[in-house]
Amino acid sequence: MNALGIYIHIPFCSSKCHYCDFYSSVPGGSIPEQETLDSMKRELESKIAYLQPSWVPVTAYFGGGTPSVVSGDFVREMISLLGFYLHSFHQSVREITVEANPESLDAAKVESWRKAGVNRVHLGVQTLNPRLLEYLGRRGSPESAQTALSLLRDSGLHNYGADLIYGIYSQTRRDLDAILDLFFAYNVRHISAYVLTLHEGTRLYTDIQRGIKKAASPHRDYFHDRYLEKKLADVGFQRYEISNYAKPGFASLHNILYWKYRPYIGLGAGAHSFLPPFRFAGKKNNRRHPETETDFFSRENEDPRNMHIGLYRYLNYQSFSAFRSLTPAQRNAIAVKMKSLEARGMLELFPHGFRVTPSGAMFNDPLLAEMMD
Repeated sequence: MNALGIYIHIPFCSSKCHYCDFYSSVPGGSIPEQETLDSMKRELESKIAYLQPSWVPVTAYFGGGTPSVVSGDFVREMISLLGFYLHSFHQSVREITVEANPESLDAAKVESWRKAGVNRVHLGVQTLNPRLLEYLGRRGSPESAQTALSLLRDSGLHNYGADLIYGIYSQTRRDLDAILDLFFAYNVRHISAYVLTLHEGTRLYTDIQRGIKKAASPHRDYFHDRYLEKKLADVGFQRYEISNYAKPGFASLHNILYWKYRPYIGLGAGAHSFLPPFRFAGKKNNRRHPETETDFFSRENEDPRNMHIGLYRYLNYQSFSAFRSLTPAQRNAIAVKMKSLEARGMLELFPHGFRVTPSGAMFNDPLLAEMMD
């Protein structure tokens, strides 16, 4: 059996955050939910032919965009479509996640999700400091974050998490303490801690290039990363991926599929699919059926860099079986690089697998650069 993931991209937001480079749009009126469902249905129908009999759906993930801006009925109907076209879905799926923003979350929506089969919610909080929210161009407030977390705690869902961003200009440890203390108070099981990345083409990137805003120093990013890891470890969170921490038993099964180079279907405008030996790149267009661009690859032309990006972000044990699709020459080249990284304490090698060490996690960008060279 090979685990299969399903990613459903909800390409709508109530407003566009200044740092975000994910594809989304802000509808001028109501969200075209039925059109979007119909489009995703056609995509799903077209991709069924590429599935292999041994692939079993184990996760579904509603990301965005902002999935919580659509109705509970949309999520319910989408899950029903998955069950109709993927016949083992309701028996085999272990995790169904919906991302949410505090300002578009309410009790009725969460209850609708739960009844439809959703068993995990991840809340985008990012920061509680109004000044930093303004810097990010993000809606929200400490009050809305607290209300949303209270709602999740009381909803009957046991698996819920939240995001924060560090590496924001003028952000302090006090800001980090405030958001972590809120997460701890509401018994959040999973925390994604993302360093702020400046993407060309975003408003924040442009503002910094023009001198309208300033960027944090890499040194502050590093010290905040160390601080977060220690504070989270002290209360029982395991860092299992470069940007992700979880209490035991609450790691994101869906994201682990990506990091382990497993197949996944992507539905929605701008979503990608990995169905070996094919890749699909969804076009970024909400106005009509999002056509896809297909790229066939084989052992001879697959770029090993496609797998390195995920494999070395995941910090738990990894099997060498991830490389079995590569040619002997490619595998030998990887082995030489791994031996070098082991000698420098960045990888730990075992007879049948490997693990990124704490040093490799700390210097993950140079590690990735070396493996991808």
